[in-house]
Amino acid sequence: VLPTDKHSNYAVWRGLDAPALLRGEDCVEAHFGNISQRMVVAEDLLTRVLDLPTGAEVCTLRDPSARSSLNYALNTACFSPLDDMVLSDGVLYDPRMPVIVHKFDKLTSSDGSEGATSLFHPSGLDVLVRNAVWDLRTLKLRMLVPQLESDRGLFSASGEVLYCYRGATRSDYTMPARRFTVLDGNDYSEITTVEDTRLVMHMAADPMDTCLAVVDAAEHADSAVRLLEIGRPRLGEDGSEDEEEEADDDDDDGGSSDDGGSAAMSAGWDQATWELVSDAEFDEDDEDAAALIAQQAGWGGDDDDDDDDD
Repeated sequence: VLPTDKHSNYAVWRGLDAPALLRGEDCVEAHFGNISQRMVVAEDLLTRVLDLPTGAEVCTLRDPSARSSLNYALNTACFSPLDDMVLSDGVLYDPRMPVIVHKFDKLTSSDGSEGATSLFHPSGLDVLVRNAVWDLRTLKLRMLVPQLESDRGLFSASGEVLYCYRGATRSDYTMPARRFTVLDGNDYSEITTVEDTRLVMHMAADPMDTCLAVVDAAEHADSAVRLLEIGRPRLGEDGSEDEEEEADDDDDDGGSSDDGGSAAMSAGWDQATWELVSDAEFDEDDEDAAALIAQQAGWGGDDDDDDDDD
């Protein structure tokens, strides 16, 4: 899926060399199903569920009481872990009927702004609507997560970690928040914050929770995709593992390090564990960068395997 901020178009390919299976316009956000061959597309006034093999529209989801289905500025429409529910703009739908199952209260931040996350926990027990965590079993508010007031959220495949990032666009170069935050996926406590020199535009985690792809941009440079390997210590100039963090952790005064403190160290998610795998500059004609991402993501292989992957 390739949605674009400038033109709001999206396209779906099977493999890198095949023609697009599906194209569309007016896309705010698009996501594949978790276990089905379907895709959910959030548009300006409604949300569509599409069948990938045929491109047919399965259903259209809309809240009749809302003037726009995307009242959150950075809404994320998504499927539940079993693809039997859709969450969009704080409204829970059953796309099989299709009907509205529940409307979650829309909470505003301390500065009065609205935005960003509509997200299922991979366990299927919680939903995140903006900065609020709701229990799906009781439909009651569990807690508030301050880091999600204006940030997007992304769970790891296991659900053990939640990444929070601003989701900037190229018009946000003056935005001071150039970082992403790592939260515990169970109690939503903060593990660490990873500072960055570029604006973080988008993030994606691989299904094995070993790598994190970060799409970022600088004001006078092309967008880039970086692959960060999770859990591998950085290498020093002599090729050996950097022991500086271990020395800080052994200090007798018990002081915390700048990369997240002892809690992050014990969890294995401190900033020292983020190792850059690749930094590929992108432009419209850069096939080498696309091939690199395909290789890192494991999309290569026999032609027979390509027919099974979207």
